[in-house]
Amino acid sequence: MNQIITNEKTYANEMLQNCQLGEDITRTLFIVAKYYYSEGYELSEVAAKLREYLLRCEPNANLILWERTIDYISKSARKHKLVEIDSIVITEKEFGFIKSIDGLWLQKLLFTLLCLGKLSCKKNGSDSYWVNFETRDIFSLANITLSNYRQNVLINTLYEQGFISYSSRQDNLSLKINFAQPDSEPYYEVCDFRNLGNQYMRLIGQPYFECKSCGLVVKQNSNHQKYCQTCAEKMNRETTYIRKYGALIH
Repeated sequence: MNQIITNEKTYANEMLQNCQLGEDITRTLFIVAKYYYSEGYELSEVAAKLREYLLRCEPNANLILWERTIDYISKSARKHKLVEIDSIVITEKEFGFIKSIDGLWLQKLLFTLLCLGKLSCKKNGSDSYWVNFETRDIFSLANITLSNYRQNVLINTLYEQGFISYSSRQDNLSLKINFAQPDSEPYYEVCDFRNLGNQYMRLIGQPYFECKSCGLVVKQNSNHQKYCQTCAEKMNRETTYIRKYGALIH
């Protein structure tokens, strides 16, 4: 699934400064266009700056092929404001409720759904906790690996217990969260929407930790572990390269 971008201004600045287009080029261009509008640029200027940005990132890009897309993005983006969300808060009552439910899978799923529902509320400026994610993406964020059938069984279990509701429209697969209690005291602030299930595991005292390099919360395999597997492998490659070629440089 694509990265969940909560602060589009920060994301746009990072993409522009690093000459990157992200996982989804069209989405990145759309966010960068919104950023340009927030900075006071007009339609023609935004379109021109998108072309310039695309060529800086991809010098061989064919602007003729991109022209219609850039034109559409430039016109559409001015109707939308930048999303700037730094975090959402899980309250004491919400956490207590989730922890009281039997079954670790259900707890992780409820925590993930609540985080996504609160994020949706902040984005839309509403108090309706709707989750508009594919089921497979919800379970990926919850760090739960199950077959499609068992995923649907868990979702239906939450529905039967009244914890969530389905949309009345048959073509809408959104889920509404029914157990939010925002008026309680703050308990946990979610600033990173990756590995939400692992974050819950760490909250309940399980051996999970935050990678010192990328900030991802992963399972701890040793007391001295500081990095996730991806970052550890990257650092090992860099260390090996320095040891092998460092002496030749100096």
